[in-house]
Amino acid sequence: MIKVGIIGASFARDAYLPALSYIEEAEVVALASSRIESARKAAEPYGIAAVYDDWQAMLDAHDLDLVCIATPTVMHAPMTLAALAHGAHVLCEKPTAMNAGEAKDMLDAAE
Repeated sequence: MIKVGIIGASFARDAYLPALSYIEEAEVVALASSRIESARKAAEPYGIAAVYDDWQAMLDAHDLDLVCIATPTVMHAPMTLAALAHGAHVLCEKPTAMNAGEAKDMLDAAE
């Protein structure tokens, strides 16, 4: 089973969660949003009990195989680097980063 965590509730609700529901081998175990009510609202229809208003707390609390990031671009690099440091693969929405330097740091960490 692939354990998935998602950071960002709006795109999760509209895209990630519906898509992941079709993958039998994937289980979304946690969802984080800066607004806890948004996280709860997105997670509830999918039975996701672990919701957070602190994405770092989510990463610390779960052994995730994949982290999907759908947040403002300014947060992509720090979130991606933290998820990679926790041993997860990352799916990050575009644009990937604020600039080429951030994107290179993210790629180097992933490799």
